Amino acid sequence: MGVQSIVHGRILLKGNFQKSKEYLHSLKNDDNYPWIRTEMFSFGAEEKPYYYDKPVLSFGATYKGVESDWKSFIIKFENILRNIEFDNAKIQLETEFYGTYNFFWKKRTDRDNFEANEKLIETKEWFFGYGYRCRWGLLDEELKDEHIFKINFEYPIKFKNSILEAFNDFLTKIETVENNKVIYLNDYLDYNIIYDDDLYPILIYLKTKNMIRFSFEDGGKRYWIKKLKPINKIANAQQFV
Repeated sequence: MGVQSIVHGRILLKGNFQKSKEYLHSLKNDDNYPWIRTEMFSFGAEEKPYYYDKPVLSFGATYKGVESDWKSFIIKFENILRNIEFDNAKIQLETEFYGTYNFFWKKRTDRDNFEANEKLIETKEWFFGYGYRCRWGLLDEELKDEHIFKINFEYPIKFKNSILEAFNDFLTKIETVENNKVIYLNDYLDYNIIYDDDLYPILIYLKTKNMIRFSFEDGGKRYWIKKLKPINKIANAQQFV
């Protein structure tokens, strides 16, 4: 049976709503877990006066234990934010056994300046924070330890060094393989690398960059990727900040 996780939230848009809508409609064929597909979004009112100032997108989905793949979910969700015009976004993760967690993104502008006690993490693209926050990003409640997600997740996202080094070595070996050819990871990587939990989010990251497609065969016994274009070695965390 497994356990159910619920993820829901909203994205406050700004700028070109049509551009954001077109990008979100392109998600419909997402087929790698944790799925984020077009139908998981509600576009709401698109004409004034049926929304005030800025339109809002709502998002909701149930998953089987997505907290175990939360790093992959965040990689996908942030790739969406990267491709739409938004002001701020909030999502909440409800789990059966590990509590409820809140996540916040505020798109960076030249006017933004937060005090250290707000505990926002600044990146090149946005401010990120945990906990209960108002729409401006300020904490509504003191950020306590229970707000920090502790299951294989930290921010900015980082990959396990040993897995990343092995995968970068693999990328060197397939540099001469032509594009659009299927490559079986089992032919290049050790079993303990292929089935380490930290390899999957690396593949998810490369897929969001439209560098690969990937899947399993033989009931999950064989991993393959299709190289869509040259793949550069991955520098840990630098691509996210």
